[in-house]
Amino acid sequence: MPVKATNFKVMLAAINQRKKPLTALSMFFSKSKTHPTSKIEFDVKVGKRLMAPFVSPYVGGVPVEKQGYSTQSVEIPKIAPEVVTNIHELEVVGFGEQEYQLKSVAQKQKELVAETLVDLDDRITRTEQWEMREVLLSKKVTIDGEGFKKEIKFDEDDKVTLSGTELWSHADANPLAKLKEIRSAILKATGKAPKIVMMDVDAQTAFLAHPKVRDAFDKRHIKLGSIEPRVKPDGTTFLGRLLELDMDLMSYEEWFIDSEGVEQPILPSGTVIVGNQDIGKMHYAAVKMFKNKVPVSIEAKRVPKHIVDEDSETEKMRLTSRPLPVPEDTKAWKVLDVL
Repeated sequence: MPVKATNFKVMLAAINQRKKPLTALSMFFSKSKTHPTSKIEFDVKVGKRLMAPFVSPYVGGVPVEKQGYSTQSVEIPKIAPEVVTNIHELEVVGFGEQEYQLKSVAQKQKELVAETLVDLDDRITRTEQWEMREVLLSKKVTIDGEGFKKEIKFDEDDKVTLSGTELWSHADANPLAKLKEIRSAILKATGKAPKIVMMDVDAQTAFLAHPKVRDAFDKRHIKLGSIEPRVKPDGTTFLGRLLELDMDLMSYEEWFIDSEGVEQPILPSGTVIVGNQDIGKMHYAAVKMFKNKVPVSIEAKRVPKHIVDEDSETEKMRLTSRPLPVPEDTKAWKVLDVL
């Protein structure tokens, strides 16, 4: 007997196995962890470089200061987009179909389930990208949903806002020196040197057009690095490498529609992020739901649910997730406003 497309295990497997859309901010939170409960606990480190003290051979040991960790316990709000389909929609001719190629209702339902799951999954992925954006830009995320508002703060906002002659649009600015300064600050705070510089297109334009940058890369006897733009599959444009600083330069241009229906850029104009890949993880709290009229808690990144209302002749497809990007060290990256 064939397995129904709306079978719970089939839907869950399809969601977990499907490759997610490539999104640039995921490089900062590519690792993930699921939790068996709706409330999760996590540690956020505030970078320090503590040394171990010397002791006499006749002393057992010396108590040392613990690393600066902030432990939080958070109940992650859920994301649960759903689509309702009327049974009559399964009978009409679909886009691109001819009347003499009509499919059975069962075939249409199977295709509709697959298309709906993909669409809902993409919507959740965009929300995850927005969460990553908020954490990266301000080290907190404010989740404002229907009937609730929750702020999850990891650290104080330490964005570096340039002004006057430091602005990359000013001829007297020195973008390369500023990147070197920020690299040193991150290295000093965490012990790890950043290897990524991600810019929005306006910051990229100002950087590549700046006379001091052009002059530095034009010098024939100094191998500072290379500028060789090329578009990567994740949507970023790889600009080149700064060999002196061992950092990759890239730009990223993408948008999202906010809660007011206004289209906003993922990276605001003039934004530069200096950091590393995997500065944190995506955490997923368990999803609570009724399954076969029994309450269950499901540990997964995405949880699909198919609901049929025979009275109204409708079926509902819902996809639920409870994601939260959590940085491991809040000093591991810096955001600059350069314009």
